[in-house]
Amino acid sequence: MQENLSVEITTQAQLDLKDDLLELIMLIEQSLFLAKTLNREYVKNSWHISSHIQKSYLLEIDQLIHSFLTLIDSLDKQIHLPNFDIDSSRIVKYNAKQMYRYLLTRLSALAVATEYQSPSSSHTLNPETGRFIGKYIANMNDYKRDYHQDEIPFEQKFKKEYIDGFLTLPIHTFLTSSGMASCTTILSFLLQEKKLNRGVLLGENTYFQCKRMILKTCETTRTPTVSIREDKTSEICEYIKSSEPSAIFLDSGTNSFDMTTPNLSVIVDFLVKTVRKDTYLVIDNTCLATSVQPYVKIFGKSRFLHLIVYESLNKYHQFGLDRVTAGVIWAYGKDTEKLFDYRRDLGTNITDASTYCLPLPNRIMLEKRLNRLERNTLYLAQFCEKVIKSANSKKLSCVSYCALPAHPSYSWMRHASFHGCFFVIQAKPQYDKTSTYSSLLKKIMNTAKEKNISLIRGTSFGFDITRIYHISYNEGDVRPFLRISVGTEDMVQIKRIGQVLEQVIRPF
Repeated sequence: MQENLSVEITTQAQLDLKDDLLELIMLIEQSLFLAKTLNREYVKNSWHISSHIQKSYLLEIDQLIHSFLTLIDSLDKQIHLPNFDIDSSRIVKYNAKQMYRYLLTRLSALAVATEYQSPSSSHTLNPETGRFIGKYIANMNDYKRDYHQDEIPFEQKFKKEYIDGFLTLPIHTFLTSSGMASCTTILSFLLQEKKLNRGVLLGENTYFQCKRMILKTCETTRTPTVSIREDKTSEICEYIKSSEPSAIFLDSGTNSFDMTTPNLSVIVDFLVKTVRKDTYLVIDNTCLATSVQPYVKIFGKSRFLHLIVYESLNKYHQFGLDRVTAGVIWAYGKDTEKLFDYRRDLGTNITDASTYCLPLPNRIMLEKRLNRLERNTLYLAQFCEKVIKSANSKKLSCVSYCALPAHPSYSWMRHASFHGCFFVIQAKPQYDKTSTYSSLLKKIMNTAKEKNISLIRGTSFGFDITRIYHISYNEGDVRPFLRISVGTEDMVQIKRIGQVLEQVIRPF
């Protein structure tokens, strides 16, 4: 297919790549600051480690600092080239990011190299504390599986950067080892604190693993459970009014066949006005990040409604690095401080080394990345929808994405700042089966390879390179589907991906 790209598109691609290089520089600068901090700390506290280890450690830190500075210099030079070349900039960006991932892992290892998982709170001769000398208190923070100093900066900055509200002091923020660890920690809290003493409302398209755990928990407690489609706002409100559920579980954006999205604004307002018994609203916010801000609608407005939000940090928050598994819980309301105890007792805390692979929260950086993902996803979703309709496809029916007017959640999602970074291609009922989606995926990947266009067949979302995945859970009534998780590619690359999709979809 002959490529026909306007000056406007190539200019936009140049701007995109410059932004990408700047994003990477800012990530590297974060790590550079940590490396310099480690250097100062180990010079200052040299007495607690042997001299030959200190010498080796400081040498490695110096090497890392040099590597970070070299990367920053090369990226800065690329940005300011008088003749900024798109193709060479992509190569520089890709290679620099792969190198940074490697260096980040080394930095994380060095940050905990002299740490102990069971550090000493006092000693007679030889301390076993690592960097945090004098900060360990017996029976409080002297066992890292329970709680550790390394997670505190991220938790504090997450609350400050990503949670809207005039007063975030009542918010409790806890890192966990994964999004699923967050879910199981919350469920254990609700179960063992006897919070599930009335019915439970569950979004029909709740992430399948979480849904399974919620249903099994409710089965154990014999708690009545009702599943309602997320876009059935009136039915959800009617159930809340008539049944007064003790807990409500909703995904802010669903990872499902039709990507139903709840009208959280209306539901939260209704809960604030209606509930007169302790009610826990639990939101999985993995798909929509900072665009969802329920705290401001609840704080100070109801003493009965309690909020617990959790999300995976593998997606947007690692800026495409995908270096470690991690999750976060933030909560407000009655007894939610006890989530700390449940994280401790369940062993769902994040490891100390993993915290240093997580970029520190930075809202400006994150939302700039989300804006790119939004632009790219909307373009490809609209493009594929147009191709399917114009080609009168034999097997495919439509695209599901809540930013498209045909989507059932569009009426309340149309003004949202972010709609997620993936969309679903749906087959017609007679072709809605595994073999159809497997065939479509294979054709797309083969065509992209022939055209030398980078695509990934893989799970998850929020990365630099677009991913395609055939979801086939085999979990009861969960339907299979083909998900395209769009990356942060520059505009020229997105146009090329669109051409690949068109070439495959038209005759399909």
